[in-house]
Amino acid sequence: MNLALRTTVRDIVLENPQAARVFESFGIDYCCGGNRPLDEACRLIINRAFKLVADLVAAAAKDLKQDLSKHTLFAYGGNGSLFACGVAEKAGIKNVQLFALGPVFSAFGSSVSDICHFYERGLTHVALAAENSGRLRAILEEIKAEGTKDLLGEGIKPENLAYEIAIEAAGKSGSSVAIPCRESDLAHPEALQAALAAALGSSANTSAKDISLELMRVRVKKPVSKPHVAERALKSEDSSHARTGTRKILWGSRGGDEQVYRWEALEPGNRVFGPAILEAINTTYFVPEDWTLFVDRFGNGALTKR
Repeated sequence: MNLALRTTVRDIVLENPQAARVFESFGIDYCCGGNRPLDEACRLIINRAFKLVADLVAAAAKDLKQDLSKHTLFAYGGNGSLFACGVAEKAGIKNVQLFALGPVFSAFGSSVSDICHFYERGLTHVALAAENSGRLRAILEEIKAEGTKDLLGEGIKPENLAYEIAIEAAGKSGSSVAIPCRESDLAHPEALQAALAAALGSSANTSAKDISLELMRVRVKKPVSKPHVAERALKSEDSSHARTGTRKILWGSRGGDEQVYRWEALEPGNRVFGPAILEAINTTYFVPEDWTLFVDRFGNGALTKR
């Protein structure tokens, strides 16, 4: 079936009955009210999507007891750059921040995040006594060896590793508490006993028999180097050098031939006045009518409602 903007939803369902379920899910009548054209149906669906997210923003504002209209809406992901301004308008927000790495924001964050593995070992069989300090250290070494093996299995060199250790214990009352400790503490049960007693709310001279060791938790952290984001000098506001042509667009009840820009060609300091389309290698950015995009020193885009 060849679709056109004025194709009615009734005709679409007659040709493709499976489309009925889609229209029903958005509350679009394809029967008695089936003379609605496709572009109007799309507009209703998009506006509903905007409202769903704007309602979440309103709910967050209520929970936080804050006026979020003074805040900036961050937009990223596959459709964030196309979606953000519509949500912002319905949420009463006048500032939107787009990112040069927006389409791969989550992947980029994951690629520069420290790698952490968590391990636990039960200690119910280990008493808090001087003769067991070697046993505690042996358990830690066992965890270290497992962490090294796991990192090697992931193709990661186990270098410059950091270890965060916590011991969970219970007192006479039965309540448990976890306290961080240094590796050296495991070799000195009396120091560990004092720290556990303090965390359990007991006196420093609490007997080791009154403290039951339960768990050793260890976080093995492999630091990942962080890239340096280049800051560039601001240039003129003129963005005409990045213009590549025009394209017909529909936005709300409006439509027309609007300017198209190459995102990668924009320079810090440039401004783009909407409506306009910004095409990038891996995504598309949209500047609606009454919005202005300013390219900052880091190549990101700050959108402001005029």
